[in-house]
Amino acid sequence: MEVDKKARILGEFDLFKELSTDQIRLIASYVTEKVFEPNTVFIEQETDAHIAYFIYEGSVRVYRITPEGDEISLSIIGAQEVVGEMALLDHCPRSANVESIQKTKTLALSGEEFKKILKESPEIAFNLLLILSRRVRKLSEFVEE
Repeated sequence: MEVDKKARILGEFDLFKELSTDQIRLIASYVTEKVFEPNTVFIEQETDAHIAYFIYEGSVRVYRITPEGDEISLSIIGAQEVVGEMALLDHCPRSANVESIQKTKTLALSGEEFKKILKESPEIAFNLLLILSRRVRKLSEFVEE
């Protein structure tokens, strides 16, 4: 996929809304397209984390497996949302599993490449923090219910 097309896709994400066209093109030059068929687990809980996925078509289910082996659904995430973004920041093992519900198209970004981007466009970090904050609030509300 060409950089201009990836830049158009990324421009639809809240994370990048405040960025200039040049900044979005910079990010687009680092991402690669990854497509997952339905029912594909592409992030596994407790595995090494180093890639975030920007979903631009399809949807995924985020869930955890308890020590007793039970599945706990955390959320459904769709187009113009990102999964695995914590890997860009902390490089800790994955906190949950992510499985495609339908054919899901993503743009993938590694943590190493994200660091390179932040050196050139540090305002991206602020946008990512806002998104993470919203997710924590949403998860807190879900747990309360």
